[in-house]
Amino acid sequence: MSLENLARNDQRYIDRHLRGTQQMQRELSRTGSAHVFVDEAMLRWVEQKLLQNGIFTGRVRGADRYGYLFNDVIGYKIDLKGSEIPLCYGELKVKDGRYHAIPRTKASY
Repeated sequence: MSLENLARNDQRYIDRHLRGTQQMQRELSRTGSAHVFVDEAMLRWVEQKLLQNGIFTGRVRGADRYGYLFNDVIGYKIDLKGSEIPLCYGELKVKDGRYHAIPRTKASY
């Protein structure tokens, strides 16, 4: 699949990975943790890098996944206790011609 003609997902999918948004708080409450980017500028930079250089890692839960291991921290896994784990792996989730980026510890399986 070409990553050239994809559309960015709805803002609610993106906000899930931005600190302090209502969608991030909901994800944190629902699952006990959330994967968030350092900030929105980092999210957009990671999206571009994944669209240009992402490596297809497979199809997981109905979505194609493309990943890339960055040299620097791109985000954090945060939990209800306030712990933060630095994340250097970015994943682009593609489904039905739309995408959004997720900071992760490793590729989804």
